[in-house]
Order: sequence, then C-alpha cells, then structure tokens
Amino acid sequence: MNSAHSNTTSGRNRPATARGPTRPQAPDTPELAERRAQAPAAQALIRATRRLFAEGGPEWATDKRIHDTASRPGGRKGFPLGTIRYYFGGRERLLVYVARHEHLARLDRVRRALRNVNSGQELTTALLDLAQDLDHFRVSFGLLTEARQMPELQAAQAALWQDWIDKLTEMVAELKARGVASADQDPYALALLWSSLTAGLAAHRLANPQIDLQPALDLAQLYATSLP
Repeated sequence: MNSAHSNTTSGRNRPATARGPTRPQAPDTPELAERRAQAPAAQALIRATRRLFAEGGPEWATDKRIHDTASRPGGRKGFPLGTIRYYFGGRERLLVYVARHEHLARLDRVRRALRNVNSGQELTTALLDLAQDLDHFRVSFGLLTEARQMPELQAAQAALWQDWIDKLTEMVAELKARGVASADQDPYALALLWSSLTAGLAAHRLANPQIDLQPALDLAQLYATSLP
C-alpha cells in the first residue's frame, strides 16, 4: 500500500505545479485585449521581443528567451513560461503588438528628423541617417518573414505599412509647402521612393557591412542640391 501510495505522489503521477499565468478561459473583448497589452508585464515582453529581433532575428527571439530576458519593474529579469499566453494569447498576437510598437517609434523618429530640415541637402542627409537605423530594419524584415506563416500578423503588417506611407506622404506634403521638397513631384510617389531608398540601403548594409554606399550617397546629394 505504501508503495502504491508512493507511486501516485511521485514521478509521472505527481500533480503538476503551476507554470505562471495562463490565458483566461473566456475570450477577451478587443477592449480587454488592448488593456491587457498595456500592462507593465506585457510592455516588458514587447520590448524584449523587439530587442531579440534586433539582435538575431525571429530564430533568436524564441518564446523561452523572451520570457527569460524581459525585465520586470525594478530590473529583475524573467517571467514564468505562459506569460505571453496570458497577456497576448500566443506568439502571433505578441508580434502584432511588436509591429505596432516599432511602427509608432519609427514614425516619431522620422517626424522629429524631418521637422528640422530646411533644405534639399539637409533632407537627403536626414533620409540617409534614417537608413542607418539598422535595428529598425532587422526588426521590420524579421516581422515580415514571420508574417508569411501568420495571417493576423500579415494583415496587421499590411495596414501598418500603408499607414507608414500615408503618414510619410503627409510629411512630404508639408516639406513641399515649406519649399524643401520639389513642388513638381507627387508627395505619395516621393514618399514611396524615399521609403524604398532607405529600406534598400539598409538591406545592402545588413547583407554586407563593408559595402561601399558612397556612390549612391553622392548621387543622392547631387539630386538634393538640384531641387528647386
């Protein structure tokens, strides 16, 4: 009897211990899901995921590594496995929030950079500086890779990239009104061209850190000085 009792309380029959928070049984409303994602722990997971994507891409940003490296209030690192599931329902929804976080941060950086531009040459310099934000492009390219297998993330990415071009078009229109950008060019076309230029330069730099970008930079400076 003692042996049988022992077998029910040890080994494979031992009662499972809690492994941290789990997702509530009732599905979240959109409002509750949004409020849950704003919690300090959820924001810590978003920041940790973004950092891991920038360091090594999607393969590096495993769920376990995200849980282990996210910083708690006060600086202590680590959350129980299951915290992602509790706050986001799973990895895909977490990456949707990472994409939103990156999108808003990028828009803020670009707005601040273009706000102080007063000439075509300064504009080109600002755009080229933005192309040096390689962490942003590592995160963005990594999210695009993940989105191929994640329909919700793919839809979110499409909406965010469209919003990026729409907002950049508004910034270009404001530059045109100040006489910084060419008055003869369509703001949407310029926004799409500038976005493609910065992403392309960043992709080349990521693929080959030693690549010589100077010929392209010289051409961009020449174009800037010719703006009316």
